[in-house]
Amino acid sequence: SQQQEVTGFAQPLGCKTAYRIMEPAGGAAAAVGAVLLLHGQRYTSTTWADLGTLRVLADSGVRAVAVDLPGFGQSGLRIDHETDADFMAALLDELGITAPKPVLLFPSMSGKYGIPLMLDYPEKLSGLVPIAPVGATSIFSDIYEQVEGLPTLVVWGQNDRAGHAQSQALLAIP
Repeated sequence: SQQQEVTGFAQPLGCKTAYRIMEPAGGAAAAVGAVLLLHGQRYTSTTWADLGTLRVLADSGVRAVAVDLPGFGQSGLRIDHETDADFMAALLDELGITAPKPVLLFPSMSGKYGIPLMLDYPEKLSGLVPIAPVGATSIFSDIYEQVEGLPTLVVWGQNDRAGHAQSQALLAIP
């Protein structure tokens, strides 16, 4: 495949945020979908590139976008006073991940950003893949029941007891 990974920095709400994007053949206009990949505490956007995830998605016709969350990898710290959901919405807008709307993949610690985004801006997403996200059990299940129209694949590891509990809370999403 001829796709090249593009790296750079966005500035949502003034926070220097590193990203890497791999477009499908034919570019963003030819994409059949988009995926925004967040990361856990021990990882960064580089992990998705090193694992080959960005390339597999791009080879499948999907626009693959991975970011370093604030304070991780090459991203700076946030200095704004907005919500995590507002930060993520600004990031999506600044990176132009709006059409097609992305599926949001958020493992572990990135639940801090993924859960607020899905609750406050569900119209910006086309689907969810939460992977044992931290913070899921701090939301009442009736709140998740209101998240309609977002196909969701909830994932956790067989031996991850804490992740299992977090993931079970998300099963309330219709």
